[in-house]
Amino acid sequence: ESGSSASTRIEAWYPFGEGKGSPLIDRILLSTDKDKYVPGETATIQIRSPFKGTLLFTVETDKQLSRKIVELESGEITIPVKVTEEMVPNAYCTAWILRPVAETGDETWGSHRALGSVPLIVDGPENHLSITVEGPEESEPGSEVSFTLSLTDYRGKPIQGDIAVAEVDEGILGLSGYKTPAPEEFFLGKRELSIFTNDMYDLLMPLESRETPLLHPAGGGSAEAMYAAMGGLLSPLLTGRSLEILSLFEGKISTDGNGKAVVTFKLPEFSGKGRLMAVATGGAAFGSISRPLTIQRDVVLEPSLPKAVAPGDIFESIFSVFSRKDKEEKVIVTIKDMKGVTLEGAEKSFELTIPAQGRLSRSFSFKALPQASIGGITFETKWGDRSFITHREITIRPPYPRISITKNGMIATEGNHPLALDQTWFPGTQKGGLTLSGLPTANLSGALNFLRSYPWGCLEQTVSSAWPLLVLPDLVKSTDPTLASDAEIKQQIVDTLRQLSALQLFDGSFTTWRGNNVPDRWGSVYAAHFLVEATRQGLLVPENMVGGALSYLRQILALSDEEGAEGFSTRAYAAFVLSLYGEPPLGWMDHLQSFRDKMTLSGRILLAGAYALYQKNTDPLKSLGGILPTMEKEGTMGATLESPWRNKAFLLLIWDLVDPLAPETTTLAAEFMAQVEKNGWDTTQENGLALLALGRYLEGTQTIQKGPFTASVILPNGNVGATINQETRASLNLDTVEGKELTLSLEGTGQVYYGIVLSGVPEKAYESYDHGIQVRRTYTNRQGVKLEKNVAVQHGDKITVTLQIIPAGPVSMLVLSDILPGGLEIESTGDGAKEALDTVNIRKEQRDDRLILFVSGLKEPLEYTYTVRAVSRGSFVIPPVTVEDMYNPGIKSLYGGGSLQVQ
Repeated sequence: ESGSSASTRIEAWYPFGEGKGSPLIDRILLSTDKDKYVPGETATIQIRSPFKGTLLFTVETDKQLSRKIVELESGEITIPVKVTEEMVPNAYCTAWILRPVAETGDETWGSHRALGSVPLIVDGPENHLSITVEGPEESEPGSEVSFTLSLTDYRGKPIQGDIAVAEVDEGILGLSGYKTPAPEEFFLGKRELSIFTNDMYDLLMPLESRETPLLHPAGGGSAEAMYAAMGGLLSPLLTGRSLEILSLFEGKISTDGNGKAVVTFKLPEFSGKGRLMAVATGGAAFGSISRPLTIQRDVVLEPSLPKAVAPGDIFESIFSVFSRKDKEEKVIVTIKDMKGVTLEGAEKSFELTIPAQGRLSRSFSFKALPQASIGGITFETKWGDRSFITHREITIRPPYPRISITKNGMIATEGNHPLALDQTWFPGTQKGGLTLSGLPTANLSGALNFLRSYPWGCLEQTVSSAWPLLVLPDLVKSTDPTLASDAEIKQQIVDTLRQLSALQLFDGSFTTWRGNNVPDRWGSVYAAHFLVEATRQGLLVPENMVGGALSYLRQILALSDEEGAEGFSTRAYAAFVLSLYGEPPLGWMDHLQSFRDKMTLSGRILLAGAYALYQKNTDPLKSLGGILPTMEKEGTMGATLESPWRNKAFLLLIWDLVDPLAPETTTLAAEFMAQVEKNGWDTTQENGLALLALGRYLEGTQTIQKGPFTASVILPNGNVGATINQETRASLNLDTVEGKELTLSLEGTGQVYYGIVLSGVPEKAYESYDHGIQVRRTYTNRQGVKLEKNVAVQHGDKITVTLQIIPAGPVSMLVLSDILPGGLEIESTGDGAKEALDTVNIRKEQRDDRLILFVSGLKEPLEYTYTVRAVSRGSFVIPPVTVEDMYNPGIKSLYGGGSLQVQ
């Protein structure tokens, strides 16, 4: 209450040579005499210790089942353990050994403690069921197929139980490495040890995080389990709208008194191999089975269409007819319907005489209509008295990248005012809205839309896009039709927490991308900041999630002072978040204060903020002195994502927390509102923290209107789209509004704020541009000849695509999108980078019609190559290649375009 603080610091060092410090914990080796046990047996545990001492032996599950203390006089010992029902499906035998610290000799700095653990697998035959399946091994597409399933226990006795059955394309299952579910492995499989082993050694001599995979007695935590489940990286899945998917499911079938049940599936128009999977439960027992099913006809039609084309593309499609019959067969194929495409100069029906066990092909030319859509072609195939229908879809997508336009402003004079909608969009791609309000929050709709529509979903962007949900829910509801109620806003916050939970690692830290196991230090503090703010608002944030995040912040505080400016700043941010949570780390704050001059600007601001929150006054903020004028000179990005506006947002947020009515707070807020009406902000973190700071400020200091007013928006057709007064707000969906101008009519003495956000695909090609970075693309044939802007290749040619990225300076995270012409498909993404760059990490995603690269840590020019193949004849538009900085979209480049002829 007095505002005074105290701290103490202990420093220890080795006076000569290199300091040795405290050693890692040593390891005890434990082994069992059998791989698996049943209740009632006795397990023999062999223990091999690196030294003699006092041994603590425990048997544990989610609780301690037994314990024993033994004086270990030699390096080995065996201990019997009685196996009980409590140990199903497994228990852990854990051994700790301690010895006194040696005063002299070689073991002065040796290990004084050791730890080891071994699982005890316990199972019984009564936990398992047997399933048998009777039914056809082959069937035709479009037919009904029935299977009889029988359920028996481990003695072969029929039992009543429940079975879930699925029939799925084996090809899709193979791409993802999907295995038939085995509930016995889930319910009776090995479980993690749920008891944590702790000692006081790390409290006396901190060495590293108290939770690491090395020191976890079960041999790892959730990170290890995740990697085991994934089996490494999953295979990329190329999906096509033109495929009939075999994916049938019957959720619950109960067996009768004879242990039998029947399931019937209606098969789609699918040819290939299917896998029947059945999973059963009966009482406390489980079982599963799978078997193949071949689905095919005597006659098969296989149309070949490009995966995607652009409006106006002309493409050739080859139709192949296969026959399994032992004699020739006359087959008639008719094009029954077309959507999004027209047939170019040919009859819609043709007849083929297919040889025995043979195939014939026929080609047609189609032209994509001008409007982007999901097109399709429907065929009827007849032979003899039989026939079937085949439908194939094709994506007709615009060849240009989506762009966004944002406008904000304030009108205070009566009369009619034009609001220009400058861009003509590709039909069906226009998205956007207009927000009106008597408060300046309407001007923030552009920044809000920027965050809500940003597509990549890494840790930083997930947090940044969620800030408006906390502080500007009314604005979110007025701009996003999918979040129109308080319940939907809360559900979106819950979804964000679920996304963050998927990025949280075993030690409470967060990783940048799902599937990684490397902590993102600054991003982890940023995520913890969001969790604390959500908790402060009374939202139900999982305690273990918040607790783990705050635990990691305390670990960050103990980083080495050799980490440099960004390390000090990350620690200062951790101190601020802990102070915001009500647990200021005063000792570490005083320690960091001595390194204040070595911090980045954000670190100095956040450390001052931690003190201001603790002291409950603005003196620490005022001690920053002339920090505002220097902000424009600060560098940008880096590990702490430094930028002037992001740092100003931190400063505004802290001033508002401590003294929202201070002149400094008002001045900063005015600067942000002025920037809204200019160009807004470039990066996701700038936009996210600006909305957090301004939202907090405007929430507590909403200005009173100077006078009443009525404002209306008149659409291009003359109708009134929306009307507000000084007490209300309104939003207008612009997705279907045609025309290049709206009119805002104002009556009264008040002022109205508006925000317009429009996005879409332009009808015409954009001119190439380079803003802080360059991207270039070249096509080279197999002879090594570079192909010009208007490219001509032969059907079947292999083409090498070379992408060059040339940054003007260091960039943190780039995303490159190279959309393919309709006649090409990716053959191999290869090794990619021509020269390995130690500081660069490249993540690639292969989609149906494009290659997407995520490139981090780029400081020098990068060249990336991959190969494509010309698979469809025709004339196609070549889309441009684009690259932009994920954290600073103002750094971007667009290049290329032209036409491709596949002959």
